[in-house]
Amino acid sequence: VLWLDTDIIVRSDVHDLLSKLFVGANRSKSLAAVARKKELRTITRYRPSKLGVLNVSTVLRGDAFNAGLIAFNLQQWRAQNLTQRVEALVPALQEIGLASYAGIS
Repeated sequence: VLWLDTDIIVRSDVHDLLSKLFVGANRSKSLAAVARKKELRTITRYRPSKLGVLNVSTVLRGDAFNAGLIAFNLQQWRAQNLTQRVEALVPALQEIGLASYAGIS
């Protein structure tokens, strides 16, 4: 599945992009996105101790990503139970005030 924001102009067949994303070493990845060059803790201005409530340390150390273009590997998404895992984050996001933060989609 490919998510595109409404302000993106597509100038060629998106199948070409999708067919190359989840192959080889990326076969087991659940999503692909365009990285931002800032870490989540920098974008949100929250201290690591506050973000630690989310229990997603690998995300906090890595780049945030632009949610305007995301590809989902639904086979891997389901195999990793990601819907349930993401939904379980909602109470923690609400606890630290990130549930409605404008910089996070």
